[in-house]
Amino acid sequence: MSTSDAGDHASSELSALRAVAYDPRNLSEAIVIFLRARPNKNLEEFRSRFGSDTEVAFAAVREIVRETEQISIDWTGKSLIDIWHEVKDVMHDRHPELSEDALVKLGNYFTYLVR
Repeated sequence: MSTSDAGDHASSELSALRAVAYDPRNLSEAIVIFLRARPNKNLEEFRSRFGSDTEVAFAAVREIVRETEQISIDWTGKSLIDIWHEVKDVMHDRHPELSEDALVKLGNYFTYLVR
């Protein structure tokens, strides 16, 4: 992928995120549905809920999930519960528009990946 292609890809993902993020309930709901089962395993429910906006919603969720995966945690003396709280707090600070349910799912996802 050329630098130009990479920039276009990032720009289209950012546009997708903005398209869904205008309504935080949609983005939060999309995160909850996406992470309800293993990611990518409940696409029928996702498609059923978001219809023609499925691709936009999916891109927005993937962006938030990638951001969550990249959170840097200092593990010193922390339990998984401590880390779960820290991830929720970080994502709440970055995205105060997200619902508590969405933040819980993101924290669960992160701790599932690292356990």
